[in-house]
Amino acid sequence: MNTISPGLVDTSGYSDPDGTVARWTAASGMSLADFRRQLVKGQNVTTGRMAEPIDGGTLKTV
Repeated sequence: MNTISPGLVDTSGYSDPDGTVARWTAASGMSLADFRRQLVKGQNVTTGRMAEPIDGGTLKTV
């Protein structure tokens, strides 16, 4: 069985300025943009960015 595991995917959970992640980062004194950069760096994402939802769909159809 083959699986596709794109890792971090840039969904509204990570980008909504009024969302849960934004509230957590604000409470810690960090901006949402800084948190996202640190998250990508901390997870050693080889592309240097979160995957876009379309990326997974593209991989599946190839």
